[in-house]
Amino acid sequence: MSRSQRETLAGRNSGLAKKIYDETDNYDWVVTICFYSAIHYVDDFAFPCSINSQTCNNIHQAKQAYPQNGRHATRMRVVEDFHNPIRNKFKWLDDQSRYSRYEL
Repeated sequence: MSRSQRETLAGRNSGLAKKIYDETDNYDWVVTICFYSAIHYVDDFAFPCSINSQTCNNIHQAKQAYPQNGRHATRMRVVEDFHNPIRNKFKWLDDQSRYSRYEL
């Protein structure tokens, strides 16, 4: 996926989250959509990167380079290793999204 495609998806998700927030009380969906918007922004920001001497241009290549269980865990590892200043906020959003989907 190209940078412009990721930006477009992130923006669409962000706009949908704002609309749902403004018009309904489905806040579980708002936080979930915000998390998926953040995924596109993080991927746009994080790649390309070099993992174990391998250039990774996307999450699929990073998943092959890291021994992680799934794309979300791989993405979190990329954030931890290369963009640690956003780690806590990204993890919080991930946690809130999972909680809203599976615990409420």
